[in-house]
Amino acid sequence: MSGSQLDAAIVTLQSSELASSAVHPWTARLRYAYADALLAAGRENEAREWFAKALESDKDGATDASDRLAEMDGVEFVDAIDELDSSEDVVGIDDLDLDEADEADEVEQADDLDEEGLDEEVLADERDADDLDEYRDADDQDDDRDADDDREDDADRKS
Repeated sequence: MSGSQLDAAIVTLQSSELASSAVHPWTARLRYAYADALLAAGRENEAREWFAKALESDKDGATDASDRLAEMDGVEFVDAIDELDSSEDVVGIDDLDLDEADEADEVEQADDLDEEGLDEEVLADERDADDLDEYRDADDQDDDRDADDDREDDADRKS
């Protein structure tokens, strides 16, 4: 694309929808296209800003804005599968001693239990749920008191 075509594309993409803080299903793609055009025009700093905005509005993962940002920041992605295939240290299922693996799992599970045989993670989750219930109950009581105060104020005004 020539310089004048890139400039025309950039100007065309500049719209109130592009700058809006509202997020629509197409917002991420619009911001991504704008960032891509800026990058093609050599405006890297602006492109990085708009790729970040595209990522921020891309709730469904419709774009690869995060990858583009990472590339601009110099992050290199390595395909772990390719590395494993070329590695000589790959352990196959036939090489595993399943009895040792089972013993290790049992030890790890035992470490997760407290003295009474209760799973500490489950207990922590239950404590968090109880704390949340107490907070909600207190908040509901505050709301009830506020409503009662409002009714009293209304009654005072009417009399």
